[in-house]
Amino acid sequence: MNLTNLFRLHAILAAVYAVGLIAVPQRLIGLLTALPLNPVAADVARLFGAALILVAYIAWRASLLTDHDSRRMIAVGLFTYTILGMVIALLGQISGTWNALGWSTVISYLIFVFGYSYFLLLRPEKE
Repeated sequence: MNLTNLFRLHAILAAVYAVGLIAVPQRLIGLLTALPLNPVAADVARLFGAALILVAYIAWRASLLTDHDSRRMIAVGLFTYTILGMVIALLGQISGTWNALGWSTVISYLIFVFGYSYFLLLRPEKE
């Protein structure tokens, strides 16, 4: 795998999850927890879905870039986002608000944390 493919994978997964959150937030969140989603929480889920569209767009466009500095800047931003997402998902899982399927969210974020850290720290792109 290279950074281009990591960007593309991130874009695809973010877009799929975004569509689910925007179109059917109660059903998607219902897969992760038995707790009900009230109307305000459903609207916040839709807003997060809209933000994920931005993540998908940025990640996909980054996969098309050739400029090293631009790709690195975007990778750092997505790396920061995935670290925060992983911590929040892990806290939700540990607190018991999510069911066993919630671990899939933690693992998804963790894959991207490892992926971006690998390409930013261990194997940075050549200029």
